[in-house]
Amino acid sequence: MSVHPNQQIHSDNHASNDRPKEPSIMTQDEGDELHPDFDLFSETYPKQYFFYGSLMEPKMLVNLLGLTADPELRTALVVGYKTMMWGPFPALIHKSGESVMGVVYSVQSAEGEANLQRYESTNYAPTSCEMEFEDGTRTSGSTFLWVGDQNDLEEGEYDFEAWQAEEWGEEEEEEDGGPPTVGACSTES
Repeated sequence: MSVHPNQQIHSDNHASNDRPKEPSIMTQDEGDELHPDFDLFSETYPKQYFFYGSLMEPKMLVNLLGLTADPELRTALVVGYKTMMWGPFPALIHKSGESVMGVVYSVQSAEGEANLQRYESTNYAPTSCEMEFEDGTRTSGSTFLWVGDQNDLEEGEYDFEAWQAEEWGEEEEEEDGGPPTVGACSTES
């Protein structure tokens, strides 16, 4: 799928009983809703964000944020969370004893953060989290937590590589520096 640099990719807002649709490519509407808890001016930038779904794809971030080069992503995990599925999309929820692998990106502006929130829809809200990198270092940042109807979620794992192949017509491999395979992993021994 090709995306014009002046277009934004975002998912449609859904009623809680509707099955979610794949994100659509469309010009961003000024009227697109942000989650009510989203406050554009509450933070300083850059701001670390943990991504665990389609936002792990560098091309998505290039398009959403208007970047001129591929973003620098670091593999990390968040502890105390798991993913469930909202149709084809992963939804991060609190779950003691589990963790989720993903990537961290440093968002550079309030405008970029607002574009990410529009993409995520009002079913996800930014929340603070603690991220742990592969080398064991930790940092604080934000991620998008599911705040929609819990009854809309199903057990399952997000298949990033399958989504990537379907959406972009290619697969990236972890050995080539691509994002990690994502899914919940137990932190209990």
